[in-house]
Amino acid sequence: MPVVETFQNGGDTISVTEGFAAEGDRISFLANSNALRTVVKPAAEALLASCAKPDPARMKRILASRTDDCARQILAGGADPTYAAVAAVMPQAISYDFLGTERSKWKFLIHPNGGLTVTIRPTLTDWNSGDVWRAFSPEQEGLPYAAWPSGQGLLDGYLPVSCLYFRPAGGGPLWEQLCFAQTDAQGRTRLHLRVKGDAEASYFFVDSPDCDTPEEWRALPYQPAQRSAEGREFYAELFRLVQEIDALLAEGLAFELPEARAVNATRAALLKAFNTYVGPAPRYGATRYFYELGMGAESFAPTTSTMVDACLAFGFFARAKEYLRHYLLRYVNETGELQHRLGGATVAEAGMLLQTIARYFYYTRDRQFADGYEIARRLASRLAQQLEQAAGLVKGCPEDDCRHWEHAAWYSINCWLYRGLQEAAELFPTLCRQGLISEKAAGFADALPEKCEVLRRTINASLREGLVPDGDLDFVPPFPGYATPFPSLTAEGVHYPGCRHKLNFPAYVNYRCYLEMLSADALDPELTDKLLRYREERGGEFLGVTRLWGDLIDDWPLFNYLWALLREDHIPKFLLAYYAHLAHHQARHTFFAPEHTRLGELLPHHCIPSQLTIPLATRWMLVCELGDGLWLCRGTPRQWLADGQTVAVRNAPTRWGRVSFALQSQLAQGRIAASIQFAADPPPVLYCRFRLPEGKTIARVEAEFPEGLELDRAKEAVRLEPREARELAFTVHCATD
Repeated sequence: MPVVETFQNGGDTISVTEGFAAEGDRISFLANSNALRTVVKPAAEALLASCAKPDPARMKRILASRTDDCARQILAGGADPTYAAVAAVMPQAISYDFLGTERSKWKFLIHPNGGLTVTIRPTLTDWNSGDVWRAFSPEQEGLPYAAWPSGQGLLDGYLPVSCLYFRPAGGGPLWEQLCFAQTDAQGRTRLHLRVKGDAEASYFFVDSPDCDTPEEWRALPYQPAQRSAEGREFYAELFRLVQEIDALLAEGLAFELPEARAVNATRAALLKAFNTYVGPAPRYGATRYFYELGMGAESFAPTTSTMVDACLAFGFFARAKEYLRHYLLRYVNETGELQHRLGGATVAEAGMLLQTIARYFYYTRDRQFADGYEIARRLASRLAQQLEQAAGLVKGCPEDDCRHWEHAAWYSINCWLYRGLQEAAELFPTLCRQGLISEKAAGFADALPEKCEVLRRTINASLREGLVPDGDLDFVPPFPGYATPFPSLTAEGVHYPGCRHKLNFPAYVNYRCYLEMLSADALDPELTDKLLRYREERGGEFLGVTRLWGDLIDDWPLFNYLWALLREDHIPKFLLAYYAHLAHHQARHTFFAPEHTRLGELLPHHCIPSQLTIPLATRWMLVCELGDGLWLCRGTPRQWLADGQTVAVRNAPTRWGRVSFALQSQLAQGRIAASIQFAADPPPVLYCRFRLPEGKTIARVEAEFPEGLELDRAKEAVRLEPREARELAFTVHCATD
């Protein structure tokens, strides 16, 4: 392939080649004719073909249905859902992405027309809005493609380098726009673009405004981008970016999966979440909610809990500490109360944060986090006091949007009050034994196990008593005393008692409260089943993701639902919702995840908890902790163990230390080879599940350590008690039904 540019990198001369190869159009960086790194561009036709409008008649039928008929069709017969089947239900007409680094002051929305804007208000698609600052305008730069159909993807499938293709309305060669952001050592951020049509490429550079508030950049006129016929700076900065990302990802968990989309979506989402932050400071999202500092969106606790949980899950411990400490020191007051807007923080969020802090300790065993553990003690002590004062169920706010509603004993906040105090009951005696907190400070935790069990029984007794017959289902009330079944979970015009606000009461119960009731693992099994069924049968879902009202879906809290489905072993439903989030709540090729969106037409309201849904769920399906044991491959798709496939994870953090494993499918020879390694003392119990392709079953297990090994055919799992073994290897022999 011909050399298109050269540049200096340290003492080396780097040559850049570009051309078509069997795996796709690629850019290679070489030194002394040796390839240092090659990046592959997404296939243009695949991106363009995916951007179609949904069929109006089909959309009308979907919206009119009270049940999730599309899910029933895919799940019929019991086979696992696939991404292809889920995506085929409806196309996605629009794609978005954003540019920014984790040190950039501002983030730039990438519009379907190739334009780049800083955007912080709801009117995100209004190109001329006063709350949009145009950094790059194809139209004003004299480029022809601003009104053409487009598709958008990522370099290498996950790198923060956007690749847009534009199809001329009358036919002819495609146009291409590559763009990315870099921040230099002095904190200056520059946007780099390469635009190419049927002639030589042009290179554009745009410097981010060096201002701190929207009032400053609102006053800025559009400045034409710096333009060059040479690509030396573009390629040099692209190479530096790729090297930085490679080094960053090498710090964490590594995994090999048969499904490239799952790998790319997970990596891309982690990078987007990092790049949404500004240093250690959280931002709820990179667009609409980016600039709302102080006790606004920046202080929303689930942003930090999901970000820290994801960092811990993938081994980015230093980031986890930096992000967690930043939040705790700023948004938890001296009495242990979360600070968010005017009382918008919930008891459930405090419980989730306690779980995150406990997980941080168990994963890192960090003895240099004394201020964080002290703040955790304040959080837990306050929750214990609230429980004591309530003498039953605690009343509170269930959701920031609903903070003006009269407080009630919402089951969601009480379920997570239970879970948070359960975590505290285990954490603080452990911290005390290790000298990380005083016996006096930890003394309040002594009574927590009994109080938690009383609370759990109270929740379940109250909920069981409050069930209301609703046809062939039981209506699950959101709090005690509410006894009117909803017409449907997407019903409009149903208000919270005594509050005729524009917010639809059933939607808020369904999209968040029900999910938090499920994720806390506080409900008895039969009540969990009733709640799952009510959501499914009363219009609360589309392919498992959450319907809000009309054609809106809202998935930022979906991680709660996915965890509950995995925990309760509803694996086909878990996979359905996982793929539906990928296909219908994220951009299909950039993996940009909004807070909420419309069916068939992505909205650009970016949001970190939604963005981190796929990384968290991918980690859980591969490695998750349940009870006193560790599960490997609890929720992997059956097709991942087809003949010749490998599922491998290296250095996955757990509370028992890091674990690595590989499952290599040799189904043509009737077997799966498994190997497991522990970096420290292994867990007391280990389950390794083998979800085999349809028509295959486990016949027997062959191992050199028969003691402590059991085959559980009902769970499709091998149960092990590793004891002191640091390495295990065994073979699962398979049979045909």
